[in-house]
Amino acid sequence: MSLRIAFMGTPECARPSLERLRGDGHELMVVCQPDRQRGRGRNVAEPPVKQCCDGYGLRLIQPHSVNSDESLACIADFDPDLYCVVAFGQILKPDTLSLPRLGAVNLHFSLLPRWRGAAPVEYAIWSGDEVTGASTQFMVEALDAGDVILSKETPIEDGETAGELMARLSGIGADLLGKTVDLIERGDAEPTPQDPDGVTFAPRIKPEEGAVDWAQPADDIANHILAFNPRPGCFTHHDGDMVKLWRAEPADGRGEPGEVLGTEDETLMVAAGDGAVALLEVQPAGRKRQSGRDFANGRRIEPGERLETIAVPAS
Repeated sequence: MSLRIAFMGTPECARPSLERLRGDGHELMVVCQPDRQRGRGRNVAEPPVKQCCDGYGLRLIQPHSVNSDESLACIADFDPDLYCVVAFGQILKPDTLSLPRLGAVNLHFSLLPRWRGAAPVEYAIWSGDEVTGASTQFMVEALDAGDVILSKETPIEDGETAGELMARLSGIGADLLGKTVDLIERGDAEPTPQDPDGVTFAPRIKPEEGAVDWAQPADDIANHILAFNPRPGCFTHHDGDMVKLWRAEPADGRGEPGEVLGTEDETLMVAAGDGAVALLEVQPAGRKRQSGRDFANGRRIEPGERLETIAVPAS
């Protein structure tokens, strides 16, 4: 048996789920965001899910609004049994949600009800969570508030960035979504309401939130840096020049917040409000990523100098 599924997803983390559903033999129509200008050259790039469709010859639409009359007509013509939504990037209105006869399922990259919203992976690392996971839920109008069908827990590894964790969760989630669709197809899904007392939110992250506050504890600063890798990146300044911070870990040390304590192995040691931060990977403006030691050597940074964060305007 197979279902007619309208798959809605856009970024790289949605590709494993699309490939899983295709491998399970379901008939698919794909809906993803339009091509966008990306990078410094502002070249038009296709979303990863679209690239996946090109290889499989799947039917595809890229609406600016999935809720438009034109989009709904295309989806209705496909006559889906089910929606599967993975990091799609648009809100589905009630008329859109009501089309498939078996409802709409969303794969969310957290253990719901914790971290509802657009950035669950980033907030899990930023907040110092020891575990996270993926959940499937029946979609409702309220954000990520539907009944949970299946969930799978996984530990957050020491030093794991948001990009690395998302890559792991995309595979875990694809397996979870495949099992969820199988349950729905057999009529065996047993969704569980979310506990309202456990709800936390992970709103979309803005670039200016990458400003590092050296007065914070070292653990919090390291988590912040890992959570913002690869997007949008944390930053500080040296002699007025912005420096992106990509990898860090808490360390022993004492000094005024932002004070350079020296180099150790391949890292640059900087004092925090409590302890010190070992900067493993940084990126000066206009340069490639490099070790903290190479950065310090290249700019001849001496102990006692300061890294200071200059706030950037809100976007």
